[in-house]
Amino acid sequence: MKDLAPIGISTYSRINHLTQTIEALRKNTLANQSELYIFSDAPKEGDEEIVAEIREYIKTIDGFKKVYIIEREKNGRVANNRNGIKQLLNKHGKMIWLEDDIVTASGFLTFMNKALDFYEDDDRVLSITGYSPPIKSPKEYNKDIFLLQRFSGWGFATWKDKFDPYRFELSKYEITKFLDNNIKIEQFKKNGKDMFETLLKQYYGEFNGLDVQVMFYQFQHDLFTIYPIESLVQNIGFDGSGLHSEATNKFHIDRLWDKKDNFMFKKNITVDERIRKSNYNFRSSNEDYRNLSLELANYIKDKGIEEIIVYGAGNVGKSLVKALKIKNIKVNCIVDRNKFLWGTFIEGIEIISLKEALKKNLNFYVIASFDFKEEIAYRLKTKYSKLGIGCKIFSFDDIETK
Repeated sequence: MKDLAPIGISTYSRINHLTQTIEALRKNTLANQSELYIFSDAPKEGDEEIVAEIREYIKTIDGFKKVYIIEREKNGRVANNRNGIKQLLNKHGKMIWLEDDIVTASGFLTFMNKALDFYEDDDRVLSITGYSPPIKSPKEYNKDIFLLQRFSGWGFATWKDKFDPYRFELSKYEITKFLDNNIKIEQFKKNGKDMFETLLKQYYGEFNGLDVQVMFYQFQHDLFTIYPIESLVQNIGFDGSGLHSEATNKFHIDRLWDKKDNFMFKKNITVDERIRKSNYNFRSSNEDYRNLSLELANYIKDKGIEEIIVYGAGNVGKSLVKALKIKNIKVNCIVDRNKFLWGTFIEGIEIISLKEALKKNLNFYVIASFDFKEEIAYRLKTKYSKLGIGCKIFSFDDIETK
């Protein structure tokens, strides 16, 4: 491994988040060989006491090769982040960057440093991220990484010759020109409709975020981000304390990847369309679920199906049941292995086990899942073949998804 990349952390006023971030980072395999830079933003009026507490705490941090503290004299979230990134890149040529709400797995620094070495000369790769969304990879996918044209700043690494945070700043002219091209808009949305919505907020001056600016640059220049197949970071900022994040558990990772070394990287890796679609679906809002559910219900109606079993509860299942009712398709029951999570009924429809469903004189199913549809379809086909009968299975694959 080449010289280790320095680590930068930007912080303001969240002492509890910062201490968790530091404690997890200190447990990383390469922590005691790594230099740590902490960029402390200056207080706004009324925040002097908590910022002073932050600055007292960071003076006590140990467990790293060396700790550098940079205390801003003028408040500025954007400047604190972007100047910090630029400073590290100018001084070291590469860096790993965290905000104060990113808890890392113990193999995070090893993954990031080795990926930096491996992809340094790959002109297509703009950055490495430690985050992986809670989506299921295809069963036969055996790589440690995947590729997306979507930047993620929740623990990322990059190089000086590829990344300048001020280069990515967008003008209204650039966005206006882009918005006049419907084909490009649809292509951009393939990386997640949420980023298009954020781009519009940037256009209207409601938001100034590095993530969407970098992602737009990636899209325009056909550049990519390397993701670990399992997440090496947990964003603990979705408790309502973050500036741009509401409280949600959507992005929660049940278990961080426990791999610590021997990560397998691959040259000339390309985007796996199955993973891209899973990421797209994961990023979809409840409104998107409703629209897709109505589209699938229409498809089922056109096939002449009058009664069906929904396989899968949760938000997607609930959305699909409502859509089927709108199209006057009778939902006989809902099948879910985790019945205890959802209760006994959804929209007045009973949740039962697959064993109970097999006893019903009905073999039309619709799968209310994006990530587990192949497994569910296989399970259904196997069960019905043992009974000597077939079953007709519908899923979101039957309609056109972006």
